[in-house]
Parts: sequence; structure tokens; C-alpha cells
Amino acid sequence: MSVEWSGMNEFRHWLGTLPASLTRQAAPLALRAAAATEQGARTGYPSRSGRLVDGLSTTTRRAGEFGVSVVVTSAARYAGTYDLGSEGPRQTRRGVNRGTAPAGRVFVPAARLARDEMVNGIRAIVAAQGFEVT
Repeated sequence: MSVEWSGMNEFRHWLGTLPASLTRQAAPLALRAAAATEQGARTGYPSRSGRLVDGLSTTTRRAGEFGVSVVVTSAARYAGTYDLGSEGPRQTRRGVNRGTAPAGRVFVPAARLARDEMVNGIRAIVAAQGFEVT
């Protein structure tokens, strides 16, 4: 009894090129998700002082041989408080009481929506390669 593999060399070659191929296809999805997050935050933030909008930035870099990292940040020191709110009383640097802050819910929802769209796109890319995605 013997087993003969047909197409094993082609299969190995395909597997060897798969990570780079998936990276090439998925990287634009990550860039689009970051752009959508930043745009959603720019649109949703109030423009009283402009610091929330002006503090937004996106940084892109390679994450190893087969990856990309895209980070959207806000340099405004109160961006977290604006988006998440505060439970306890807030005070200025001079000690003036400003009370509690309701959650603005701008940045995090925009990021979640963009991330979900990116993940669905990556699932479609992987499924198109013949894998079962659950």
C-alpha cells in the first residue's frame, strides 16, 4: 500500500505566501477603520475650544513581518473624561469644583463600529481563501 500526494509542492508554496497575501489584503481595512474612527470622533466632538478635535492623530507602523498597527489617539488631556464621563466630582487644577461629567460617548463608539467593520472584512478575506470562519 502506498499514498501518493498530488499538488503538495503547490500547496506548500500557497501556504508560504498566505501570511503576506492576507496582510496585503487586510492592511487597507485597518487603515480604513482608523480613518473612520478619527472622522467619527472629529464629527462627534464639540468645537468649543477645538482641543478635542485638534488632539486627534493617527499613527501607522509595521507590526512585524505580517502585520500593521494603526493607533488613533487624542492628546487632549480631558479626552477620556469627556468620552467616559466621571462619577465623582471633578476639580480644576486650582481646586474649583466642576461637579460630575456625563459621558460624551463619541470616540469609543466610533472605534467599536470601525473595528467591527474591519473584523467582518478580515473574516471575508480569510473565508475567500477557503477557510471556515466561525
